[in-house]
Amino acid sequence: MIPFHSRRRTRPLPELWPLCALVGGVLAWLWPIGVGGKMPVGGDVTQFQIGLMAVMGRALRSGRLPLWNDLWGYGFPGVGESQMGAFYPPHVLLYRMFPVELAYTVSLVAHTIWGALGAYWLARKVGASPWGASLGAWAWSGSGFFLIHLAHQWGYTTACWMPWAWGLGWATLRGERRGRSAWLLAAVLALQTLPGHFQIAFQTQVGLVVLGICHGFEGRADRRRGLLALLAALAAVLPLAAMQLWPTARLARLAEDQRDFEYLSGFAATPFHLIGYVAPGLFHRSQLWRPVAWDPFHTSPEEYLAYLGLVPIFLAVVAILHGRRRDPATRALTALAVVATLLSLGPYLPGFAWLIRLPGFSFFRSPARWSVASGLALAMLAAKGLDAIAIRPRPGRALARFVGLAIGVILAVLGLFELALASTDGAGMPAVARAFESARRLSPWPDDLPFRAIMEEARRARPIRGPGRDLLDDRIEMAQAREQLGPIPTAGIRLHEQRFFIYAHELSDTTLILVGLLALASVARRGKAFRTGLIVATALDLGLLGRHRLIDSGPIAPLAEQSVVLGRLANAPRGTRVVAPIGNLPMVAGAAPIEYFRTLDLPVLRELTKRAEQPPVEPRLAYGVPQALRAAGADVQIARTTGREYHKVRGVEVVDDPALAGWMWGSAWVATRPDLARFVLWRPGLPTSRAWLLPPGDLPRTESETVAVERIRRSSPLPCTTIDPENLEVTVVADRPCWVLVTQLDDGDWRAEWRGEGRSSPAPIETVFGGWQAVRLPEPGHWTLRLSYRGRAVWQGLAVSALAWACWVVFGVVLWRRRLGDEEHAKETLTPALSREERGEEEEAR
Repeated sequence: MIPFHSRRRTRPLPELWPLCALVGGVLAWLWPIGVGGKMPVGGDVTQFQIGLMAVMGRALRSGRLPLWNDLWGYGFPGVGESQMGAFYPPHVLLYRMFPVELAYTVSLVAHTIWGALGAYWLARKVGASPWGASLGAWAWSGSGFFLIHLAHQWGYTTACWMPWAWGLGWATLRGERRGRSAWLLAAVLALQTLPGHFQIAFQTQVGLVVLGICHGFEGRADRRRGLLALLAALAAVLPLAAMQLWPTARLARLAEDQRDFEYLSGFAATPFHLIGYVAPGLFHRSQLWRPVAWDPFHTSPEEYLAYLGLVPIFLAVVAILHGRRRDPATRALTALAVVATLLSLGPYLPGFAWLIRLPGFSFFRSPARWSVASGLALAMLAAKGLDAIAIRPRPGRALARFVGLAIGVILAVLGLFELALASTDGAGMPAVARAFESARRLSPWPDDLPFRAIMEEARRARPIRGPGRDLLDDRIEMAQAREQLGPIPTAGIRLHEQRFFIYAHELSDTTLILVGLLALASVARRGKAFRTGLIVATALDLGLLGRHRLIDSGPIAPLAEQSVVLGRLANAPRGTRVVAPIGNLPMVAGAAPIEYFRTLDLPVLRELTKRAEQPPVEPRLAYGVPQALRAAGADVQIARTTGREYHKVRGVEVVDDPALAGWMWGSAWVATRPDLARFVLWRPGLPTSRAWLLPPGDLPRTESETVAVERIRRSSPLPCTTIDPENLEVTVVADRPCWVLVTQLDDGDWRAEWRGEGRSSPAPIETVFGGWQAVRLPEPGHWTLRLSYRGRAVWQGLAVSALAWACWVVFGVVLWRRRLGDEEHAKETLTPALSREERGEEEEAR
């Protein structure tokens, strides 16, 4: 018998090559992002997220928490809106150490790899082989969910923890070092919550509940202890993550309540779009599909693409058929896949109106995002399926049948669309059209466009050139350029004329993989070659999928150095308010866009912002727009235009900024339309400030932007000094009683104090104009108004979390000491027996 240490020395590490292949595959899928020296740009990366992370990075480097974001509109609770993830350890580390562009890229790559490793570990936990685990983890990490959400920081920072949580939950339920597993599970669930986007964290917890239910049906003797340990870990999430949940809950109570059926049912999967499991390009590559295949279902291609690869889907089916009766892990994963897929259907799931009344389900829209959970379960089944295919009789025949079924489903969906189009062509087929209309009325939105009107959109020429042009026209041209489909004729293009070309383009990659799988089925008898071919086909499939990204990549370099417009803003004083239709991007340059983008909102004078955005090209606007800019405290208006509209306006600078235009509309489209890169920077030159001395009179409490503009026009600007975003001072010299107006969002955590005349006194803050702050001057004289933001909810949440994490550490120490005690006891128990055995061997030798 070979000694244990000799066996290890003669065998290569079984995990090494599968892990290397997994990490290499993830890096290749992300290429050129990361090791290729590029970062993601465009979409929500530049319009929403990276501006917030720049604010957080500056706060961390200055040694403070970003309690208040003074660059977000008229100011907003920074930690409360949660999208920065101010307490998430990787964010704190990366954005404190590195420039925002590098930190963002490192975070994307590191979290994607971490999620892949977690999926690999989960697959091994449920019984997959190393190569099976590598294939399953690769399929999930390169799936359609991560492709379409590559622009969303929350996608990978939260989803990467799901496999780790499910693996620890499975270990807890199965009694594998139950105490330690539950202890680690609580920490993992809390870390998943801290990035600030709670939907995927909630889905992870629902998945754990499904695992617990499946475990309860297994009839194990220790199932009660496992369920109690799992519930304890779930309950610990609230106090451990209170530092983020507490301030966000406070803000959610203050923000507008829009969580009605229309809101919660938006962006769901539909039975029709489940075709994405076998044909990811269909309905996704051409924007001409949007008014026909997406808008009528109140969803969008940017929210749903449930694709793991054709091979992983085939292997998942094999695993279900092979192991559902005798393998508890297969049954649990199958239940997870079914439950998550049903929940992704949203309003198409019976009982959805009742479901969204439950806590958790009533918080989040976009049910399509449940595809990340169903995708993980299917990927783990695929990992087990690669092992099951080796012992399945006639695997080649099974693969050929799967290919035939996939082709049949694709042809059925295309045939359904062709039938719908033919039924409304001229006289058409009235009976068929009425059947389609009856089916449309069964949708959750029966009052939408009738069926015939939807089909007419397929015959409408797009994009529109001139009046009537909308966002869809821009999307069509962007997609045409991104997919390299050539120029669009002046008369536009029509879906019903282009549909066969679109079919060929959108199904070309799928056709290639299907043909390859048919060829692979012929060598199925060669077991090792067949399994290797399945892995290679998966890599090719996901590589082809990864070429069709919705965002671009650019060099990892300061955005303010790449963009002329951002460079101008970076040279202006910090906190300069701007009107610019580029989302939160000005925050990167230290400017404050009053036209912002955020999820939780406390709106302030929206009409004033809309007026400030208008170009002053008409006589009636030549006076009103500058005054609106002055009232909003904005020094600069930025617009995408040729500059002709501003030729009679003073203070105008026209610049070409292809970098900024590429981030906004795609570099491919900008390359074909150089005029898109032209921007106007207009500085009216009127004195602006964030604080005004209102003339004596009654305090205006109306939300009318006209009244606000008029009162500020007759007011005097006051010197306003920002010590830091949470503290500012206004200097006031007045010879009569008056009010000080601060054009800043009035949040209940702001406190005001008058300092002067040898004394200081607190001052009550009044809310005026629907959200700004006003403070009454105590008496004439020279005063300093000190405004401070306390962020009580943040500190309260931190106190709760600090206590919870202290208890977590103590519990871990107790577990560790108990384990050491058990090991010592086992050693003492085994030592006498070993001694007797050794004496017996010596006697035999003699």
